[in-house]
Amino acid sequence: MNGAKRWYFADGYLDIGKGNNRTSHESLCILNANEEEANIKLQVFFSDKEPISFTLKVPPMRDIHVRMDLLGLPYETPYGIKIESDITVVSQLSRMSINDEGFSLMTTTGCWENDNE
Repeated sequence: MNGAKRWYFADGYLDIGKGNNRTSHESLCILNANEEEANIKLQVFFSDKEPISFTLKVPPMRDIHVRMDLLGLPYETPYGIKIESDITVVSQLSRMSINDEGFSLMTTTGCWENDNE
């Protein structure tokens, strides 16, 4: 088994921070260590509105990095993520917060689950 079919990240947050010609952002990283393409459904949950969904493909034996700010998510708004894949993948979420004094980086592996097959 190379990962899991479902991943959850409860703490998403796009910070408006800017400094040194860089902008704060989050990246969702998905690794497909299998020899077939992974079809991904990405759902983003909010506290005050309905979830929004995206579909992604991860080629075999590849890793993608999805910039959450480029998906059009609102800044300064907490959100959670659910990833569903048709095959097992590995996923993590990284946050780069930037201000004029420097930056901080946070990376987390989410909670995962598989079907009882």
